[in-house]
Amino acid sequence: MALGNVITGLNASFVEGYLDARGTVDDNPTCRNCWGRYFCGGGCYYEALSRQNDIRQPFPEDCLNSKLMIEMALKAKIEFAEKYKTQNK
Repeated sequence: MALGNVITGLNASFVEGYLDARGTVDDNPTCRNCWGRYFCGGGCYYEALSRQNDIRQPFPEDCLNSKLMIEMALKAKIEFAEKYKTQNK
Protein backbone atom coordinates (compact mmCIF):
# COMPACT_ATOMS: atom_id res chain seq x y z
CA MET A 1 0.00 0.00 0.00
CA ALA A 2 1.34 3.43 -0.92
CA LEU A 3 0.73 6.79 0.71
CA GLY A 4 -0.28 8.02 -2.72
CA ASN A 5 1.28 9.20 -5.98
CA VAL A 6 1.84 12.39 -7.96
CA ILE A 7 -1.13 11.79 -10.26
CA THR A 8 -3.91 10.88 -7.80
CA GLY A 9 -2.46 12.54 -4.69
CA LEU A 10 -2.44 11.18 -1.16
CA ASN A 11 -4.41 8.14 -0.08
CA ALA A 12 -6.02 9.96 2.86
CA SER A 13 -7.40 6.89 4.63
CA PHE A 14 -4.01 5.14 4.54
CA VAL A 15 -2.19 8.24 5.77
CA GLU A 16 -4.72 8.73 8.58
CA GLY A 17 -4.47 5.09 9.67
CA TYR A 18 -0.69 5.18 9.47
CA LEU A 19 -0.41 8.25 11.69
CA ASP A 20 -3.07 7.05 14.13
CA ALA A 21 -1.25 3.73 14.52
CA ARG A 22 1.98 5.49 15.51
CA GLY A 23 0.54 7.54 18.37
CA THR A 24 2.94 9.52 20.56
CA VAL A 25 6.09 8.53 22.41
CA ASP A 26 4.03 8.43 25.61
CA ASP A 27 1.63 5.93 23.99
CA ASN A 28 4.46 3.72 22.74
CA PRO A 29 5.49 1.05 25.30
CA THR A 30 9.02 0.96 23.86
CA CYS A 31 9.50 4.73 24.25
CA ARG A 32 7.35 5.75 27.21
CA ASN A 33 10.07 5.28 29.85
CA CYS A 34 13.04 6.42 27.76
CA TRP A 35 14.76 9.60 28.95
CA GLY A 36 15.38 10.71 25.35
CA ARG A 37 11.86 10.23 24.00
CA TYR A 38 11.02 13.93 23.63
CA PHE A 39 14.27 14.62 21.77
CA CYS A 40 13.95 11.86 19.16
CA GLY A 41 10.16 11.62 18.98
CA GLY A 42 10.20 7.84 18.79
CA GLY A 43 12.51 7.46 15.83
CA CYS A 44 11.94 7.21 12.12
CA TYR A 45 8.65 5.65 11.03
CA TYR A 46 10.15 4.30 7.84
CA GLU A 47 13.08 2.66 9.63
CA ALA A 48 10.75 1.04 12.17
CA LEU A 49 8.45 -0.26 9.48
CA SER A 50 11.19 -1.54 7.19
CA ARG A 51 13.37 -3.10 9.90
CA GLN A 52 10.85 -4.15 12.53
CA ASN A 53 7.70 -4.40 10.36
CA ASP A 54 5.93 -2.21 12.93
CA ILE A 55 5.93 1.60 13.02
CA ARG A 56 5.57 1.54 16.81
CA GLN A 57 8.75 -0.50 17.29
CA PRO A 58 11.92 1.55 16.82
CA PHE A 59 15.07 -0.30 15.84
CA PRO A 60 17.18 -0.82 19.03
CA GLU A 61 20.45 0.31 17.45
CA ASP A 62 18.77 3.52 16.27
CA CYS A 63 17.61 4.16 19.84
CA LEU A 64 21.13 3.69 21.14
CA ASN A 65 22.60 6.01 18.49
CA SER A 66 19.93 8.64 19.17
CA LYS A 67 20.62 8.56 22.91
CA LEU A 68 24.36 8.90 22.35
CA MET A 69 23.88 11.88 20.01
CA ILE A 70 21.42 13.54 22.41
CA GLU A 71 23.81 13.03 25.31
CA MET A 72 26.71 14.54 23.33
CA ALA A 73 24.57 17.53 22.30
CA LEU A 74 23.46 18.16 25.89
CA LYS A 75 27.04 17.95 27.15
CA ALA A 76 28.16 20.41 24.47
CA LYS A 77 25.34 22.78 25.40
CA ILE A 78 26.39 22.68 29.06
CA GLU A 79 30.05 23.25 28.19
CA PHE A 80 29.19 26.21 25.97
CA ALA A 81 26.89 27.69 28.62
CA GLU A 82 29.59 27.38 31.29
CA LYS A 83 32.22 28.88 29.00
CA TYR A 84 29.91 31.75 28.10
CA LYS A 85 29.25 32.47 31.81
CA THR A 86 32.96 32.67 32.65
CA GLN A 87 33.71 34.89 29.66
CA ASN A 88 30.97 37.38 30.54
CA LYS A 89 31.66 37.92 34.24
